[in-house]
Amino acid sequence: MEDQNKYHRYQRQIILPGFGMEAQKLLEQSKVLVIGAGGLGCPCIQFLVGAGVGHIGIVDGDDVAENNLHRQMIYTPEDIGRKKTDCIEDYILKQNPDIHIVNAPYFLKESNATSLIEGYDVVIDCTDQIKVRYLINDTCIQLNKPYIFGAIYRYEIQIALLNVGAAHEKTELRDIFPQKSNPVSSCEESGILGAVCGIAGSMQALEAIKFLAKMPTSLNNALLIYNTLQHTREIIQIKKTPMKVVKQDPMNAPNKSNYKPPVELDAEGFLAKLKKDHVQLVDVRNEGEQPIIDSFQHICIPLSELHSRIKSLDPEKEIVLFCHAGIRSLEAMEILSDEYHFPNVSHLRGGLVKLYHALQQKQNAIK
Repeated sequence: MEDQNKYHRYQRQIILPGFGMEAQKLLEQSKVLVIGAGGLGCPCIQFLVGAGVGHIGIVDGDDVAENNLHRQMIYTPEDIGRKKTDCIEDYILKQNPDIHIVNAPYFLKESNATSLIEGYDVVIDCTDQIKVRYLINDTCIQLNKPYIFGAIYRYEIQIALLNVGAAHEKTELRDIFPQKSNPVSSCEESGILGAVCGIAGSMQALEAIKFLAKMPTSLNNALLIYNTLQHTREIIQIKKTPMKVVKQDPMNAPNKSNYKPPVELDAEGFLAKLKKDHVQLVDVRNEGEQPIIDSFQHICIPLSELHSRIKSLDPEKEIVLFCHAGIRSLEAMEILSDEYHFPNVSHLRGGLVKLYHALQQKQNAIK
């Protein structure tokens, strides 16, 4: 009777050539971890649930915000302020109560990555933070877990199924993006259409379903690049690259006795830096990004050009970085501190968005 009920629910996919009841049972027995419950995570989870994947873990520490609603279709205005993972758990229980859910309402970090990932058959990366992507990648390699990468830049989608196959075939994120300074920015900075998120998240779910159901796919250790404006696509076979450790010092290495740990500045701390003389202010946004800054002196070095223009920075000065939302400046700070060993680096946490918000609040308080 139980099999008959499942057949009725999933009948439209069971009758597909190359699928069948055996594939359905494989999905029911599978465990999938989705990291990130945003624009990619929501559609990905919806189609995993619809397909009948038996165990789904969801990792995200964010609360639902109003500006999520145009692309994260699981959430409603009534969910604003609630934990995303709680909302998704409610959704799954209503849509498919047979599915076992693990609700992890916090962010992935080094201290919890192994314990979160080790119990799953497939890990799907639906985040938009470069540092977290590499943490997922490295943990999947350590634990020998298949890793489904997904990313969006404006109208372009990138999808890959990594760390699968024989040992000599397995590829990883660094085989696609060798440096942590991959210049793709988040949707908060570059913008996004909800429909593009829907396509990308659905593609990630589809790759997971095909892998778990032992169906053929062309994305094993390959990168799909899909242009949603032109509806063009390209599949690039990823080549495994030998690991290289490169250490670089800026301009014959500054005096390490002056080294200070990198600092995240709030709006008040950033404004205080503007009054100091021995400071080099650096805008790591792309040329021409709005708003144009003319209220204080600074230089513009886009994040994508940081390595090639490293000699424009003075390691004897304090380097203060900023961007639109604080994401690119944080990455630039890590590059300057970790790879080039600049002794005194900081960045504006939350970027110009938070700075202008703080200034507005200050003006309102004066009124």
